[in-house]
Amino acid sequence: MNTPGQGSDRGALSALGLAGEIALSIAGPIVGGVIAGDYLDRRFGGGGLILGGVVLLSVVLGFYCFYRVVSRRVP
Repeated sequence: MNTPGQGSDRGALSALGLAGEIALSIAGPIVGGVIAGDYLDRRFGGGGLILGGVVLLSVVLGFYCFYRVVSRRVP
């Protein structure tokens, strides 16, 4: 037997899980891009151009991942 409010708790947890998945799908590629771009920039001496390019690509990838998560989880 369900107690009052139990269904809303599941909905809130589901929404919280979706919010966490969205945040990680955007932040993960961006943080990875900053780390990789900084490493490549120092290794090849790009003067910030490599870092900027990799970060730009990782932002695009992050929003693509966001789109995939939302289109899969939201009806």
